[in-house]
Amino acid sequence: MANRTIREFYISLLGNEKKAFLAVLDAISGLPATSLEYKPDPKSKNGLELASLFANEFGMVDQFLDTGKWSMEDETHIKYTNVADIKKEAERAIDSILAKASKMSEEDWNADAIAWASTTKGAFAMDLLLDLIHHRGQLSTYIRAMGGKNPSIYGPTADVSMEELMK
Repeated sequence: MANRTIREFYISLLGNEKKAFLAVLDAISGLPATSLEYKPDPKSKNGLELASLFANEFGMVDQFLDTGKWSMEDETHIKYTNVADIKKEAERAIDSILAKASKMSEEDWNADAIAWASTTKGAFAMDLLLDLIHHRGQLSTYIRAMGGKNPSIYGPTADVSMEELMK
């Protein structure tokens, strides 16, 4: 296998992770609204707030790849009220990010950009993907307590057997 650039690795990684993000959203989509309010500690985000990060942060990356600029002061997070809207926006943003990253030149991917500090478009996109994977992990620890079943993210779970994965 030929060496891949970081941009190519990012495209591959996000393409693979998309399925896991959507599976986690599917795992909570049928739960009652009261279940989505679950949080293990008063300082924690609740389930719906964590899921909302998927749509909001992927949307940030989508815009950032166009502009190369992001400011926390200018950031407005949409307050979602249901998982279906979160899933729709997250999937739209992921698909848009994948299309943009696939069309970008290596020079544009590595172009100087401004976020919380000087960065590049690619570094910011990778930082937020890793942040979202972290938040997906947080949300996955809530699913059983919320009354759902944990989906397969990287393999079998107590709720999804190896046999079910192989179907």
